[in-house]
Amino acid sequence: MYKFIFLCITNSIVITQAKELNGFDDSILHSIKWPGKENIDVVDNYNQQEEIYLTTHRNEKYRCTIPIISSKDEERKLDTDLTISSPVDLLIPLFLTSSCSYRIESYWTYEVCHGRYIKQFHEERDGKLIKSQDFILGKWNQSLTEKLLYEYKNIEKEHEKVQYTKVEGVKLPTLVVTMVDGTLCDLNGVPRSTRIMYVCDVQGKNEVYSLKETMTCSYEIIILTPLLCSHPLYKPEKQTENPIYCYPMENAAKKPRSLLAMEAASLKTRYQKLGDYKKSVNDHKTFAVFKVDPKDGVLKMEIFEGAGLMEEALKESVSVETAMEKEPVSNPSYNLPLDKQPVIDFLEGKNCLNGGSGWWKYELCYGRYVRQYHIDKNGETSLILGAFNKEAHIEWMKKNPHKRPAPKESRTEIIHYYTGGTHCDKTGKPRQTEVKLKCLEKAVSQSSVSLYLLEPRTCEYELSVQSSLICDILNLADENGLVPSLFDKFASSTSEEVNQIDLGNE
Repeated sequence: MYKFIFLCITNSIVITQAKELNGFDDSILHSIKWPGKENIDVVDNYNQQEEIYLTTHRNEKYRCTIPIISSKDEERKLDTDLTISSPVDLLIPLFLTSSCSYRIESYWTYEVCHGRYIKQFHEERDGKLIKSQDFILGKWNQSLTEKLLYEYKNIEKEHEKVQYTKVEGVKLPTLVVTMVDGTLCDLNGVPRSTRIMYVCDVQGKNEVYSLKETMTCSYEIIILTPLLCSHPLYKPEKQTENPIYCYPMENAAKKPRSLLAMEAASLKTRYQKLGDYKKSVNDHKTFAVFKVDPKDGVLKMEIFEGAGLMEEALKESVSVETAMEKEPVSNPSYNLPLDKQPVIDFLEGKNCLNGGSGWWKYELCYGRYVRQYHIDKNGETSLILGAFNKEAHIEWMKKNPHKRPAPKESRTEIIHYYTGGTHCDKTGKPRQTEVKLKCLEKAVSQSSVSLYLLEPRTCEYELSVQSSLICDILNLADENGLVPSLFDKFASSTSEEVNQIDLGNE
């Protein structure tokens, strides 16, 4: 016997069906249909479906049929052919090829050579000289392939080995290959390693879908491959909706009245902005009239402008079932005034910027300091990458004259030096950062700022700040790259401000 749970929230119904009550399964999708009395005879043709009777707070009664759904785990087991290859066997042809997949980012390029290694590298050309910087993020060999094959050789246990990851919000079966013994990490003294997560995608070309640093020098890569799609345990689950049909009984309407009221309120809210805008630019009012069609029970809305037009409808009425899928076509567009203040506040040191998408995040308080930090359940670990000091910057410029600004007619960037950061055990020196202000002439938004952090040498960093607003201040910089109107107002960053930041261990 099946058990049912009904949860009513603002007139919507959520139904869970299970032989054993193990909580809600949000991977099973349902949709509620209201076909009306004329189709109630159809119910008798589906005796295999369960039935439930509902009564609303208005005493409206409905007879609902619940589809019987087999367990997804049972379906996968039934679909599994005992003679099929192991999922690892399906990837071996990829491991044996010499092809590699690449991911190109703003600074780093990632090379994923399946079954061999993963490399992170950056190349710079200085005339005929090419400077290269690279790290191995993990290695793989034939013995590791054989070990993985052995782990997956028993098809009965293989069902238990399937792991899952989310791609575009969908949970997908994943085969995980962990590459180890990469380049030694300076921060934790452990070789770099990477979890490669192979996911079935019929249209995939073994490309890198995503790459992130989950912990210090530990990485995670998702690869979209068609090779796993022939294995029943690694096929994507079909996301189908199971219809629940609710038929009115006695004198009940096709849909509950409270549900119609909720749909009307939702539709009214959706079109509220249109009415507000028209009211602001026109002297007359905009009216919305909501109707329920007695034939099909569909809620409709009609818009009228001005009291004299109340008897004329617009060419097309809007139904609840389509309004949620379409934006109002008559909603006018207009240009908002450009707001440069956030960027100006940043350049004046009033606001700090935060960036980073991996394990480490970073913060730039312009004219004050640059820091790198990570927050977890144990608290915050923070490293100061440098603090600004005008005298130290000028002295650094004297020692590095090639860092001075280019002539005004060809100037695209200016550089500022931040020093005196957290002590680096590897070099025995304080961390330091070059902050590069770059003019971005063809920016999509003139008020936007983009920044990224690099570590070209151990504990020596480069932070690039790009914005079209920087173009306006480049020619104001002196021979040391300082803009008097900005930096004269900065007091040299003192040890007090830096020490106020809670520093963790490296």
